[in-house]
Amino acid sequence: MITNFFKKMPRILVTLSLFFIAGCAAVNNDQSNSNVRILVMGEDSDKNSISRTNDVFKRVLAELKEGMYRKGFRVVDEEFLAVEMGWKITERRPKTELIEVMKLANTSDKATVRSRAMVLFRLRGTVEKKSFATRIGVRINGEMYDGLTNEFKGSFNLPTSYHSAPTDCNNICMTEVIGEKAQEIATSLGDVLATKLAWASPESSASGMGMKTTYSIKFKRFSTPEIMEILNTSEQFPGYQSHNLSSKKPSVVSYEYLTTANATKMDKWITIVLMDMGLTPDEKVIVRLNGTEINLEKINSLPAKKSPVSRSRFN
Repeated sequence: MITNFFKKMPRILVTLSLFFIAGCAAVNNDQSNSNVRILVMGEDSDKNSISRTNDVFKRVLAELKEGMYRKGFRVVDEEFLAVEMGWKITERRPKTELIEVMKLANTSDKATVRSRAMVLFRLRGTVEKKSFATRIGVRINGEMYDGLTNEFKGSFNLPTSYHSAPTDCNNICMTEVIGEKAQEIATSLGDVLATKLAWASPESSASGMGMKTTYSIKFKRFSTPEIMEILNTSEQFPGYQSHNLSSKKPSVVSYEYLTTANATKMDKWITIVLMDMGLTPDEKVIVRLNGTEINLEKINSLPAKKSPVSRSRFN
C-alpha cells in the first residue's frame, strides 16, 4: 500500500517525503559512540616532558584510552597502526608530526587504520628535593581535534598536582610515585575527555548522522539551472545545515556544504538526485569522492533528459 501511495505522488513530493522519513528515522535511532574512532597520542617533543618510552607515559596512555573505551568509543592504538602501515615510532615528536601520522593513516585504503577524532596529551613530572622530603609534581594537558575537518574541538589543562615522597627517594622511587599519581589523574581525565568528546557523537551507522562536516562540492560543466536544482534538493537532505558559494569560474562552480551526514549518505543521495535528473552517474556524470571533497563532472554539456519515474530512496 505504501508503494502504491508513492506511485500516485508527483516525483518531487516523493523525494521530499522520503527525505522526511529518513530524517525522522535518524532522530529516533538509538544513538551511541560505537562508530566514533579516536586516535590518542602523546606529544613528548619538549625535553622536560616525560618520554613515550617511559613507563609512566605508557601507564597514562593506557588509562586515557581505557576511559574512552568504557564510554563506548572505538580507540585506535598508535602502535598497532604503525605495525599495520610499516611505520617506525620515534621519540620526541612534535605536534605537526603527530598530525601527519593521522592524516597519512586516513588516506589509506585500510579502514582499520583510520580515525575521526584525535586526542593529543602532554605529560610532565617535576621533582624538588627538600631537606625533609621530596616534592613531586604531575601535570597533564592537551587538546582535541576533528581529523576530517581540521577543526580544534577543545582543550584540557589540569593544574599541577603535588605529592610528597621520602627524602631519600631515588630514581626508581620517583618513577613509581609519578607513575601512580599520573595514572590516578589519567583515570579521572579519561572519563572527562569522553564527556568532552560529545561533539564526536552520536554517530549511528544506521542513520549515517553524526558530527558536522563541511564538504567541498565542485560542479564541472553543469548549467546554472542544473546546479540550482541539485542544491535546492540537497537542502532537504537529513542533517543539512547550510551551503555557501566558494568560487565561480566558467564551467567550474564550488560550494561549501555543511551537514551531519557522513560521506556514504552524501554519495548515495547525490547519486539519486542525479539519476532523477536524468544525469546517470558513470554515463553522463563522473562522481569522485575523496574525504570531504565531492567532485561532479558532467561528461558533455547536453541538457539532461529527466527520468519520468523516481528512483529515490532516501534513508
